[in-house]
Amino acid sequence: YDWSDTAPIEQDDGPEPLAQIAYDPEYSKAMGYFRAISQKNEHSERALTLTEKIIEHNPAHYTIWQWVIRTFNLWDNELSFVEDLLEKDVRNNSAWNQRYFAIFYNPTKPSEEFLKKEVEIIAKSNIEITVLEELCKTYSQSDTISPHALGCLVDIYEDHVKRGLTDKKELGIK
Repeated sequence: YDWSDTAPIEQDDGPEPLAQIAYDPEYSKAMGYFRAISQKNEHSERALTLTEKIIEHNPAHYTIWQWVIRTFNLWDNELSFVEDLLEKDVRNNSAWNQRYFAIFYNPTKPSEEFLKKEVEIIAKSNIEITVLEELCKTYSQSDTISPHALGCLVDIYEDHVKRGLTDKKELGIK
């Protein structure tokens, strides 16, 4: 394809990167063009071909996939594909991340029935959410800001209230 109408955008690792990755020059060039077409919101045959080239270099490049799926509306089989990956290896963190993406970034939001099923799976484990409380408190009291930890603490405290633990001392709140 002719790219004369597009200037590649170089990767910006900041002024003094600690450990700059030595990418293959062809991959770096392709990523530069990808950043440029993403910025222009280009949806074309050459954009699709470019993503194919990048995926050949790095099949685990989730940004290139999150773009292909969104741009070409390929949501229909994504969740079942990810579920198959998880059946093969439940410890596949990339698949768990992709599962989250496929559920919550899909323009068709998950149904109440689907979400209830997800909650039932967790409930069957008999694990209380409070097992995360100390870890979340550690993050909430440190310099590390974690919205996920704070959100989890809110869920834990809501659970305490539902179970009748409403005293601040019982909840461990100062």
